[in-house]
Amino acid sequence: MFIFNLWALLVGLLVVLASLGVHEAAPQVMQGTMGNFIVGVITFVFGGIAEALGMRGRIFFLPVWLFGLIIIGFQLFEWWGIWGILAGLLLGVGGVVVLLMLAKRAEVKKWECLQKESFSEEAKFADKPAAYWTIVRKYLFLPASIDYSPAIYAHNQGVLRHVLSRSDLGLNEPETGILKDFSSALTVLEAAPEPQAPAGESIKAISQLIASKASAKR
Repeated sequence: MFIFNLWALLVGLLVVLASLGVHEAAPQVMQGTMGNFIVGVITFVFGGIAEALGMRGRIFFLPVWLFGLIIIGFQLFEWWGIWGILAGLLLGVGGVVVLLMLAKRAEVKKWECLQKESFSEEAKFADKPAAYWTIVRKYLFLPASIDYSPAIYAHNQGVLRHVLSRSDLGLNEPETGILKDFSSALTVLEAAPEPQAPAGESIKAISQLIASKASAKR
């Protein structure tokens, strides 16, 4: 049964360390209900930053930052009643807006970095299939916060061509089909009047394929 993933474990560890740090620096503010509120804020902030960086911690399929928001909301309700709930909702909306802004900024920065690097050159140093797929996962750019563009299509097509040219990866027919279908989808989008994102199903399929290959035993 899925309870939490590794990213949630990492974020949880950071939350614990940060909370201990605050307690060490100012133990009085970590007492009672204020302590609960601060833990909620720390959880929300760390969970949100991790989410924006692609480290999507999940507990019972829910993002870690949402649990921080819940803690904050309950504490505000205890202090201010219905006004606390309203304040919590406003904080939640504001927090989501900030997270979206951070996610967009992170994707813009990643795209800028990918354009300065060379997939084919880095792939030369992958001595095992799992290492190669890890590089593929790094370079195949599937943004969720910024718009697709002809440059992004061309970049991803280059990555896919490189993968499909490798005969030593042991890809079966369905796996090869996922790669070819995604490449075909990009070709169609390249000819479209306006740049669009590929279909969600195709993004999910290729993301799962690459993730499974990258995490395979070396």
